[in-house]
Amino acid sequence: MAMTGDPEKSRRNLSLAMSQSIEKGIEFLLSSQHSDGYMPSFMADDRDLRINRSEDRSVFISQHVMASLLRVENDKAKQIVQQILKFLLSDCWYGGLWKFWTKDHAGRYAIPLDTDDTACVAHLIEQMHLPVSSLTRRILLGNRDKNGLFRTWILPRFSHLFQPRHWLILARMRAHPLQLHAFFSAGEANAGDVDAVVNANAVLLFGENADTREAINWIHAIVLNGEEASFDRFYQSRLALYYALLRCWKNGCKAFDSLHELIVQRIQECLNDTDGSNQNALEVALSVIILCAWAPDAEELEDSIQFLLQSQQDDGHWPARAFFYGGNSECTICWGSEQLTTGFCVEALSEYQSVANRMHPANC
Repeated sequence: MAMTGDPEKSRRNLSLAMSQSIEKGIEFLLSSQHSDGYMPSFMADDRDLRINRSEDRSVFISQHVMASLLRVENDKAKQIVQQILKFLLSDCWYGGLWKFWTKDHAGRYAIPLDTDDTACVAHLIEQMHLPVSSLTRRILLGNRDKNGLFRTWILPRFSHLFQPRHWLILARMRAHPLQLHAFFSAGEANAGDVDAVVNANAVLLFGENADTREAINWIHAIVLNGEEASFDRFYQSRLALYYALLRCWKNGCKAFDSLHELIVQRIQECLNDTDGSNQNALEVALSVIILCAWAPDAEELEDSIQFLLQSQQDDGHWPARAFFYGGNSECTICWGSEQLTTGFCVEALSEYQSVANRMHPANC
């Protein structure tokens, strides 16, 4: 919906609509947050999380909602963030590491610790000006492969043998060898998995330095060659990688600056290549967040914002959409929730509102 009539009035109306939408979204998140700070997480057999849907407690969803709300200037959003922080701190495993599933999940011993959740949660904790175990970074660095890339699963590696504390921590994983064997035997996961978004999130934690040089170069080549889908079996959208790179950029990493124009072009092509029937709020929200940072004057932004405003439900949520998958196969389990999508949508509206206020300060 393009602005018509008085442009200033249209901008004020849009700003008011976004403020009301953000408030409703935050109210929904606050009302659905569990008393321990956890945000609901669901698994299902389809991308819209409708087929064989069931709740599946994970750290993954909660840490992403926290990341989305971290920059939102709203007292209730800050309350949600503080509660999620308490949950994440309580769900930390010895050595400053995290898993996808929570400690009270029945399958907690059936999966290894992982680099993705550990790097993201550790980064968030540091953003809240709290210390992270000194072992966190050291164990992750020891979990790299011979090419210097961060492996997805945190397991006892040869490099850890020379660090007794690392070995003692990771050796605890061997307390349930049959369950771990079943995990790597039954699904698509392998002990040596190396995935693009996971490495981007490791860069988010470590920053741009000698320890992440190989990961940065590898990701850079993947994006240039348009091979995002080929090098990540757990996120089935290139937007997930672009969003991870944006978080790195916001954290001071400039190594991917030369990719911004290409990423923006691909997002614009995707938004313009649909009549809206195949759009979903999660992917539109991620697109908006990225464009706000790297192409704030993009023509596609306003229509995308209108899509988000119109697709919000009466109780303040946006429909669930899968963001994480059990593997590359089409018939695989996937995870997401209304809370996850709503977090991204609130972040998108907040980012666009900030852009609009900078471009038209009279409407602040």
